Amino acid sequence: MRSRGTWASVAVILLSAVATLEAADEASELVFKLSRGYLIVVPGAIAEFDRLNFVIDTGAVPSAINARLAEKLRLVGEVTSYSLLNRDVPVQHVTVPSLVLGPIRMQHVPVVAMDLSRLEHATGLRIDAIIGFDVLAQRGLRIDYKRKKISFGPKVLSSAATPVEIHYEAGSAYWLLPVQVDGHIFRVLLDTGTNDIRFLTGRVHTSISSLATRRTEVTLNAGGEDRLEEVELPELHIAGTVFRNQRAFLWKTPPDNMRDFDGLLGPTALGVTHVQFDFEQRTLVLDWQ
Repeated sequence: MRSRGTWASVAVILLSAVATLEAADEASELVFKLSRGYLIVVPGAIAEFDRLNFVIDTGAVPSAINARLAEKLRLVGEVTSYSLLNRDVPVQHVTVPSLVLGPIRMQHVPVVAMDLSRLEHATGLRIDAIIGFDVLAQRGLRIDYKRKKISFGPKVLSSAATPVEIHYEAGSAYWLLPVQVDGHIFRVLLDTGTNDIRFLTGRVHTSISSLATRRTEVTLNAGGEDRLEEVELPELHIAGTVFRNQRAFLWKTPPDNMRDFDGLLGPTALGVTHVQFDFEQRTLVLDWQ
């Protein structure tokens, strides 16, 4: 259950672009597949390979390509460990010669190459790349979950009558939203790559970590399986909107893998139908219409 409040201004974080952008001024749209009810998959191109499948993941920094595609492109780079919060996975740091996503055209884009076979197994789709905000931040962006379309442009207006508008400031590599539970404020990563609300047990107050576990759920991501403990939050406050009896999950992660946020928030977990990022106005809009 949700109740409407006034618009609120909160801090959300923007990653600045690191590669050269070549894009037209007009807005354009891409139709996407919605895998498993939340994972956005759109067509794209890298170098000479087109008709690729890109996952749009606002929680990914940097963007990643499938190791299989890196091999086809004969890309070789430094091998390091990359933290997926729950575990470290080996990746190669490589540079793709070009990347195309709708009107976005980028040259010499630094990415990581990693094994995406687990994600492919979970979705039943070939996944060639995971596109994060190092690419997405190049353009204004609106995700329409109802019509299954992504719109690009400097300003794409929301169609909802009563959206929640959230102002952000630039400064880090993630989009972080303050949410309130039991009087405590937590910073959560807005993550289109997940379909739930997860709190990292090592970073949250005992008012959350001590909640009774309703059940345990096993999920699969690019790094492997996760075991999540489901709890019920009496109230969750975000940008003036209250969600009552909200399902959430507790996620145990190694202390060394902790980041500077307290959890993850997938828009579909709250029934969000539209997400709009206006980089010129420094505004994020969430719609439930």
